[in-house]
Amino acid sequence: MPKKAHAHQSGFSLLELMIAVALLSLALIPLLVNQGTSNNNALHMHKKTLAFLVADNMVAENMAAERIRKGRKTGIVKQGGIRFKWQSDIAALPDTSLHAITVKIFDRESGTQLASLIGFHAGQR
Repeated sequence: MPKKAHAHQSGFSLLELMIAVALLSLALIPLLVNQGTSNNNALHMHKKTLAFLVADNMVAENMAAERIRKGRKTGIVKQGGIRFKWQSDIAALPDTSLHAITVKIFDRESGTQLASLIGFHAGQR
């Protein structure tokens, strides 16, 4: 004897399931975009931190030197696996024996300035 079909079925239809998945995917899109933005911000802050370390090291090296040369110098330095472009300007301050050491660090790819630091060297006039 064949079994009787139930008049009332439980569960979801295929259409209901497809609509639920579509709504879920629409809700997840902003979360994925936000995650991408967060990753970009974290990378930028990582670069800025390393750039400041480069600037700090360069100022410290100049301050430790007995004699420093006035003028502008540029170059490339690698820190934490990232290459940065640097620029240093050393100038004598008027009426003192101090020299201002200005170091700027740039993103090598975009040219954006990431860090700037000024130090002073007490040297000869």
